[in-house]
Amino acid sequence: MICGATTRSGGSCQKHAIDGRTRCRLHGGASPRGEDHWNYKHGWYTKEARLRAKKARYELKILEQVMHRLGMIAD
Repeated sequence: MICGATTRSGGSCQKHAIDGRTRCRLHGGASPRGEDHWNYKHGWYTKEARLRAKKARYELKILEQVMHRLGMIAD
């Protein structure tokens, strides 16, 4: 895979991207990610955490609908 970052001359970088990344070493492909990053704090707002929260909200909504249909909760 080719880096493809825009260079100062306006063209595209033709270096090979680092394995598993979309950019070469010079354009940020070697930058640390996740817990390895220097500014990582707790991970509450990562993509995975947001997806887990979204799934939990959906499951809670379904549970509330079922409980309402069974008469366990009022309007």
